[in-house]
Amino acid sequence: MFIKDTLNYIVKNWRLVLVALVPGVLLGLFASPASLFPLLFSYRAGAFNNLGAALKLIFPFGNHLWLLLIIPVTLVFCSVILGLSEHKMRVGNYGFKEFGQRLNFGITALIIPFAVLASVYFIWMFLSSCILVFIEYICFTLIGSAALSMVMVIIVAIALLLLLIWLASLLLLWPAVSLVSGYGVMDSWYYQLKLVGGNMVRFAFAIALLLFINGAVVTSFSILLGLFLNNMLWLGTAIVNTACFTFSTVYLLGLTMTAYFRLSDTPRKDKKKKYYL
Repeated sequence: MFIKDTLNYIVKNWRLVLVALVPGVLLGLFASPASLFPLLFSYRAGAFNNLGAALKLIFPFGNHLWLLLIIPVTLVFCSVILGLSEHKMRVGNYGFKEFGQRLNFGITALIIPFAVLASVYFIWMFLSSCILVFIEYICFTLIGSAALSMVMVIIVAIALLLLLIWLASLLLLWPAVSLVSGYGVMDSWYYQLKLVGGNMVRFAFAIALLLFINGAVVTSFSILLGLFLNNMLWLGTAIVNTACFTFSTVYLLGLTMTAYFRLSDTPRKDKKKKYYL
């Protein structure tokens, strides 16, 4: 239900993809949208021989200094998409004449959930790296079994990824509730938990599906590009990453808005009803 609504919204509001293309390009040049999934598909025993190596494999950004530019730009453009989406659903148009107001409302609603989600991700990434290094040390270094190390690392990595998806599901509707309802930070948080309620599995599946598609696309194209674009591999990889990041941005923000309007029973003015005599 949520996935179908989100995809329909993206198709009808394809202009938002152009907005998401800006942070998508910036992210695509310096990061991978699915660093953990390719790791699962191509893991070799000994990859996590120390914490630095583990962080390099899991962390999607090659150059940490670029985060100082990437994070603010991503926040701004995501806020634009969120603000325009809210006005489109609530009023029936994007509200370009009040673009500054749309941006302001979007940033106000998104900045705290964005900061919390980013903090959760970085903490998860560090703890996951520590856990995987420890597992490989026990299985590969002490026991000396590459097969056991591979099996245990992949199993634990999948469990850790499911944990991240569950945590992300708990934050999914927060910006939409804050933007549309006008509630305060904590009131929005509690209300979105109430809305998520029994829909947690569906939200988690919608996020997991996106991550799996990203992982499959990145991994598949990395193999193909390696065969046909030896000297231009970086360019092909950047294009694939950009496409994944752009779609992921619009998808997640669209999922946030469409799910909130459906679960809260808020009428959507962007859906034109047909009346028959």
